[in-house]
Amino acid sequence: MNVLKLDLGTEWGYAGRAMSMSLRERKKVETHERLLASTIELLALRGIDQITTREIAERAGVGEATLFRYFPNKRNLFLSAYGTRFGAIVSGYSREQESLNADPGLGHTGRDYLARILNGYRALADLYISDPENAASYIRESFQLGSVVGVGGQSHGDRWIGLTTDVIRKGQDVGEFVVTIDADLMAQNCHAVYVHNSIKTHVRKLKIENYWEVLSARLELVLAPLLPLRLV
Repeated sequence: MNVLKLDLGTEWGYAGRAMSMSLRERKKVETHERLLASTIELLALRGIDQITTREIAERAGVGEATLFRYFPNKRNLFLSAYGTRFGAIVSGYSREQESLNADPGLGHTGRDYLARILNGYRALADLYISDPENAASYIRESFQLGSVVGVGGQSHGDRWIGLTTDVIRKGQDVGEFVVTIDADLMAQNCHAVYVHNSIKTHVRKLKIENYWEVLSARLELVLAPLLPLRLV
């Protein structure tokens, strides 16, 4: 599943708003996006501690003082960049479900629906593994009241849970999942496992290479009751 493709214009909704924005507003959005894109590009090359705000600003074609007009500090910038990557994965998860639902030639068994959910979480796991420090901070920030980054994290999380709920309901509608299980509650439980596994791995300094193995096993246990006995 290719959910990591990052289109900042699409993720921020810029492409659709451009025609209604003034030139000044467009330039501000473009600068904001260039700063995020530069941060993400540099993070792909080396760790946070080896990246300076001056380097990010230069890569984006602006002065360092301009960078701090958009982001109050380095931590906020890196968390915002992580949130952008997270949002891209959520959008990819959505597109993937739309594509699978529209293709009648694909299998739609109970295990196929489970695979959709697990594949989505595998993408989130890969993001976590690529930047565990920022991942743990971003998740914590999502629970902070009044945090702009946190509001974005909550929105992404709610959207993800909604998409997972839709997958479960589709499985129920075609008789592949047990219909008496609350789809929304099941989706919330899955995401709670993801959040707990992420924080636990960071706090206890568990082996990052085992992250997906542990997360997938826990998710499969949570999702198992969805399958009728004939499919177990």
